[in-house]
Amino acid sequence: MDALHSILGYVTGAAVVAGMVWSVAWGLGLERLPAKAWFDRFAYVVLAIVVAEVVTGAMWQSSGGEPAPSHALLAGVSVAAIPLLRTLGASMGGLGRAEPWLWLVTYAVVGGALIGLFLTG
Repeated sequence: MDALHSILGYVTGAAVVAGMVWSVAWGLGLERLPAKAWFDRFAYVVLAIVVAEVVTGAMWQSSGGEPAPSHALLAGVSVAAIPLLRTLGASMGGLGRAEPWLWLVTYAVVGGALIGLFLTG
């Protein structure tokens, strides 16, 4: 389970970088608005990968793995970031022109948590 958890960590890292690049392209106007539906689907895929990583990490830990205590906190941050932005957007009736930049910040938070997870693994 440790190997699968590690592989998913690298996949998450690649997805986060792709999300950041896509957010910048969208924010600079290089990405057309109809592609927003694909961006939303991509965010769900990233969230699913992160959740799968949490599940494999929990399974690894239950079978004797011992990550640092802060590992669970960082995992929680990485899982919560995307749904929090979605909730914010829904409660405000949309995020307007700031949306791509808020996504960039969200992916940066997930990426920062991911770096912490690699360091505390």
